[in-house]
Amino acid sequence: MQCIAFIGPGDEATINNIALAEQLAAAVVRELNLVVITGGLGGVMAAAAKGARRSGGLAIGIIPGDMPGGASEPHSLTVATGMGEARNAIIVNSADVVLAIGRSWGTLSEVALARRAGKPVLQIDGQRLDDEGVTSWETTGRNSLAVVDTVLTHIATTLSRP
Repeated sequence: MQCIAFIGPGDEATINNIALAEQLAAAVVRELNLVVITGGLGGVMAAAAKGARRSGGLAIGIIPGDMPGGASEPHSLTVATGMGEARNAIIVNSADVVLAIGRSWGTLSEVALARRAGKPVLQIDGQRLDDEGVTSWETTGRNSLAVVDTVLTHIATTLSRP
């Protein structure tokens, strides 16, 4: 089964980041039957888990701490790493494609790890990066949910490449 990592800010997530993560996670489960992987905490991570679960999917939270069950409630399963921020490598290496929503230093570190691992990265409202493996969209000044169909199509195309 193919997996998508949803990465993005926790406490610093905007209302648009959260709404978009929930909508996209619900869509990738419903339309593409993907397993959702997150960092297991709040903000974008919890919203993606909520969307995945709402569509009947699996949401795995790979958390920095060592307490089983320590992921935010919407997650189906918790992987307690006890590795702190180093768990970011597990998140991106466990996914076939990485979707970054929003901006934070943790998100940027995961994008960098994903690119070093050769993973395709799709980014919405993130830091501008000049890398052929990163596809970006900006939602500033328009309804962020308008990009859902475009991003969903791009995910499907990315996953179908050899």
